[in-house]
Amino acid sequence: MVIEALSNMSDSTAIPLSSDQAKQNLVESLHFGDGSTFKEIPYGIMASESAADAKIDLRDKLTGARLCLVLRTQHAALAVIGKRNKAVLAKYGF
Repeated sequence: MVIEALSNMSDSTAIPLSSDQAKQNLVESLHFGDGSTFKEIPYGIMASESAADAKIDLRDKLTGARLCLVLRTQHAALAVIGKRNKAVLAKYGF
């Protein structure tokens, strides 16, 4: 994944990012295990508009993986769950 800009969700400002041509070429030469260069990844972002923290306990329908976390008030959380190992590979916000 190449990120070209980050956005501040509170005021919609964008922070541009840049990389040189060599880095871009390197990213474009990478392949997944099956030889493909692109994968669509379904995702969900949890965001709290509550004035209190929320305890989240859910099970991913696709993998069956369980995800338990405390979503802090006025914050967001994101988790990447692997299909093969059915575990959290990466997380943000918890």
